Amino acid sequence: MIKNKKNKPFESRNKLTSVFLVLAGLIYSIYMLSLFLFGRTTMKYGMILGIIIALISFIELAIAIRGLFVSFGKGHYYRNIKIINFTGALTAIVMTQIALLSFASNLDHSFINGIIGFVVGIVMIILGIHMFNAHKYSIVDREYNEYKWAKAAAAARDVMELPGENNGRRYELYHKKATDIAEPG
Repeated sequence: MIKNKKNKPFESRNKLTSVFLVLAGLIYSIYMLSLFLFGRTTMKYGMILGIIIALISFIELAIAIRGLFVSFGKGHYYRNIKIINFTGALTAIVMTQIALLSFASNLDHSFINGIIGFVVGIVMIILGIHMFNAHKYSIVDREYNEYKWAKAAAAARDVMELPGENNGRRYELYHKKATDIAEPG
């Protein structure tokens, strides 16, 4: 019998990270909700500063989206970092909206800024919940786990040694020499 002596640091770190992301999304949503519920005003930005904020935010968003695609198949830690990076880019886009609207007109844009910020906070919460449950429905655990490999090897050996009619065993293992030529089948 093979025992797993390893504690599960991945699951605990993954859950802790996801809880912090959900809390950040909740706090961000509450703050942005206060913009349009209580009519809180935001800072006014100049045109140059607003354009610089927009430029940096869109570059950050592009890098974050690319990172989400590149992270596919690279493991849970890498994926979590890219999700957090993406949520940071989304908050930067809300900041861009606030900055651009502040110099574009003299109207109060607290309502639209609050709604968009609230939606970004909800997206952060959803991504945090996804991160919390990801280990349950992940098809392949990308981290090397010696316990799983040993368990699979022991199960394969048990199957190969089942009693049967072929020299006392049910299955026979066939060996083939390695070649450089690929053959069908």
